Amino acid sequence: MNRPPSGQEALAGREAETQFGRALRELGIDNIPASSPQAKGRVERAFGTEQDRLVKELRLRGISDIEAANAYLDAEYSPWRNRRFSVRPAVSVDAHRPIRGYDLKAILSVQETRTVTNDYTVRYHGQVLQIERRSTRAGLRQAKIMVEQRLDGSVKLRWQGRYLRYHRVLPRPKTTTTTTTSTRETTKDRRRVAASASAPPRRPKGKPAPDYPWRKPFKRTLSSCGRPDISTLR
Repeated sequence: MNRPPSGQEALAGREAETQFGRALRELGIDNIPASSPQAKGRVERAFGTEQDRLVKELRLRGISDIEAANAYLDAEYSPWRNRRFSVRPAVSVDAHRPIRGYDLKAILSVQETRTVTNDYTVRYHGQVLQIERRSTRAGLRQAKIMVEQRLDGSVKLRWQGRYLRYHRVLPRPKTTTTTTTSTRETTKDRRRVAASASAPPRRPKGKPAPDYPWRKPFKRTLSSCGRPDISTLR
């Protein structure tokens, strides 16, 4: 993953995971990557077999559409491949687990987090989903919900373990807000121009006015400040 963990992943103590990693975790399956050359070579050999033999078999039979190719895979190619390349397991115990308790439609979906707005709507890939009144609960506003994009194309909204009913609505136009904002800005500009026109001209900053006190003629005066008269001391 080339992204940091989200808030929910960090609180749960998990690293950033892909949709595939999340599905494995919900199914209780450990992801063991093929980090060894032997494991990678085994996969590449299988791909080479399919890209070589399967393509030639389809060409020899004149198959060029998906329906006929799938029919050939089920009827002839897959049984031949299993007989040719299958290996008897060392332990014959069936290790498959039952699917009871797993909601595969939800687990195998693309899940993304969205925030519910104050009018109980959710935006998802350019669509506005309006949550119906009977599904609203206290605390749903500004809450984080999970949006499931399932394999059959349906979209589900899940919050606190239950699914919410909703219907699609048209996005609200933004022309009114834009017009109001532009009108307010125009009114402010007009008021600013009128105030600057009626105000007296401003003198340059830092230059004092002509009648500033220190520009007036300076007259020096002396005061006795309570000193005794010298003439009386003679």
